[in-house]
Amino acid sequence: MKELAKQNIVHDRGLGTAYERYCFYQQLGRWADLYDVHSVLEGPIDGMAGVSGVHGVGLALRGIPVTSVLPTASKAATARGVYERAGAKADVQVLEDLARIEQLPKADLVIAYHALPLVDDWRSYLRSLAGRANKIVVVTVCNPSNWGVSLIRGVARLRGLTGMSPPETWRTEVLAPELWELGRVREHVYFDAPWWPDLQVSAGQTLVDRVRQLFRQEPTRVEFTAKQEGATLSERFVYGSNCWPYFGGPRWVDELLPALLRHPGFDGNTGRYLQHLAHLHGFVLDVRPRTRPARRRLALVKSGRV
Repeated sequence: MKELAKQNIVHDRGLGTAYERYCFYQQLGRWADLYDVHSVLEGPIDGMAGVSGVHGVGLALRGIPVTSVLPTASKAATARGVYERAGAKADVQVLEDLARIEQLPKADLVIAYHALPLVDDWRSYLRSLAGRANKIVVVTVCNPSNWGVSLIRGVARLRGLTGMSPPETWRTEVLAPELWELGRVREHVYFDAPWWPDLQVSAGQTLVDRVRQLFRQEPTRVEFTAKQEGATLSERFVYGSNCWPYFGGPRWVDELLPALLRHPGFDGNTGRYLQHLAHLHGFVLDVRPRTRPARRRLALVKSGRV
């Protein structure tokens, strides 16, 4: 487990993070209905650029049992605070050793959000999570085809900078075959597609922070300040255990909803262009036993005949 996975982010900061969070909540609601989900397991690694371990809030509010697992006690405490603020119940646990994933309870839906780049052996991590799923595993990663990512890489090359290539876990041609070994990929979706580009924001950063960092050529690690830890309700688009407006309540009608309507994106649209506009892409992996025709087709694919 990489150190970045252990950093405790106590707030979602900025409209970009709020937009991403809102989009994923909508996706999870759709998948829960489509795949008849009655239990959820998220974690133990969550690379969200905001509070970790709270993707299950919306499903918990619908009465679906949620287990949220995090690698440190401080991250677990932050997640508990958000669930409590949202009025949702969840079993929040701490798991420091990834080798013990098999001890976690099984669930219909298992969530791996931005997790793969944060573990030392992402293939082993995927296998462990798939073993905890009764029905589906949702795996999300950054979209390397996003126009903003391409733009940043182009600018970096012009400035003589190196190390801007996306990691292999972002790339469909690398990730998809590993997923198919574990089950059937039912969906491959692109989401989180506002009009602004993807600048590969690190946990705890806003888009403005990332722009400044890029042009100062600073390292990507984020150091958290007292101001970030002590955010108050007076700061716009700063959400945590003090306020969680994604499902209504304070600051939904007067702040977040108007901003979402004022800055519309391309989510929900169809067409190939979405692949170049979305910041994220995700896979729905069905781990239930394959039918005989499905097993036959997989064998043909592996043999190179299809």
